[in-house]
Amino acid sequence: MSLKALIQLFAEKFLVNKKGQVSSFASPAIDRSVEISTGWNGTNQWADAITAPFDGWIRVEGVCSGSVYLDVSPYQNQLRQGSYRDFGLVSCVCRMSKGARINYIFSTGGTISERKVLLIPTNGSTT
Repeated sequence: MSLKALIQLFAEKFLVNKKGQVSSFASPAIDRSVEISTGWNGTNQWADAITAPFDGWIRVEGVCSGSVYLDVSPYQNQLRQGSYRDFGLVSCVCRMSKGARINYIFSTGGTISERKVLLIPTNGSTT
């Protein structure tokens, strides 16, 4: 067996064993995004925690009249992402794994309007 054939065999076996994990790294299926309704804590704070229904991405955004900090934390994979703006649109996008608990919080001195949470599955994920 040639070295090239042996390397290809190992690569195929690796991908077969990691098929579920590799599919979650696929690109987002933008045309299949789902907008969800979430809790509301008042004009200058908005926070909630959800459970990811599938592998993919979460996008949290809002428009604020004052300085704002947005923090998105998918607990299961220990990834936190934050964004700060003086005012206007603030948005964060993070990977999520099916079943992961995701927390997000907006804190602002102004008011929050046009808030939105989008869940975007990856191509190949089972929903």
